[in-house]
Amino acid sequence: MKHEAAINEYKERLSHKLGDNLIVAKLFGSVARGTDTPESDIDILVLLEDVDERTRDEIVEATVDVNVEHDVVICPVVMTATEYKFPLFQETSFYQAIEREGIVL
Repeated sequence: MKHEAAINEYKERLSHKLGDNLIVAKLFGSVARGTDTPESDIDILVLLEDVDERTRDEIVEATVDVNVEHDVVICPVVMTATEYKFPLFQETSFYQAIEREGIVL
């Protein structure tokens, strides 16, 4: 997989920084589908038990560090399990795409 080192390092950093708060990280979008181009970003759903300002800061720090070190653009989508399981959200094409093409990291 293209960008495998960056994606793996990102997942490791999230796991280390967020611990048990991290439910799952899922790769989705063009990189997951294998249709990415050199200009494509790396879309990753970060599903958490709870989100507060400190948690968001930890995610931003991990994202910036990996982006700079690997010359990539990781775009995290941060959600709580409650938000992700919300019935109206589950009706969106965004949710359906993540469920269809998402790759658990």
